[in-house]
Amino acid sequence: PPKLSAAVRKEADEAYQAGQKAFAEGDLGNAIMHWEQVNRLAPNFRSVTDYLVKAYKLTGIDLYGKNRLSEAIGYWQKALDLAPTSGEIASYIARTRGEMARLEEAGEND
Repeated sequence: PPKLSAAVRKEADEAYQAGQKAFAEGDLGNAIMHWEQVNRLAPNFRSVTDYLVKAYKLTGIDLYGKNRLSEAIGYWQKALDLAPTSGEIASYIARTRGEMARLEEAGEND
């Protein structure tokens, strides 16, 4: 990977730390926002991809629990895009799509 300038490294580190703090406080939305910023500035910075996958997965689970199935799939798809070999996340998506199809057949909407 290319060397980061001192300014970019500082910006990435600050965003990374803010993401860590938000995650520790249970604020997944802000954690994701900060970690996405880090990922844009410096992919693979301090394993930020792994943190994003976890935050996307947990956000999807939360949305699923609120019956916001389409939104849950959207977050799980983001996680799967970053971790394409994750059978767990692929399973969440497949299972939820199946549930949505059954609901649609029964005349219910997401």
